[in-house]
Amino acid sequence: MEAQVMRLRKALLEELEDLRADLLTMPEQSKASGIVLFRVGDSVREDYELARRLRGRGIAVSARGAAGLWGIRVSVHFPNKEDDITALSEAIRELRG
Repeated sequence: MEAQVMRLRKALLEELEDLRADLLTMPEQSKASGIVLFRVGDSVREDYELARRLRGRGIAVSARGAAGLWGIRVSVHFPNKEDDITALSEAIRELRG
């Protein structure tokens, strides 16, 4: 299971890089987990709204924000597939306009 989580995490990080998202999660493999935090908006309000709209499409994400640090949290684990990563990145592209 760990290998699948790390494979999905890598695919997610590649998609986020393509989206030019600000990655707030440590990219180093030695500190890796299935939880990824990133920003695509210019403000906490934009990312909270995007997270709400993603959830409205059935994509499980959450928005986080505290002490000036905010972003969208995604957790990839064993039930997820690469199609889930693709669906997330396509939805972000559509919703960002």
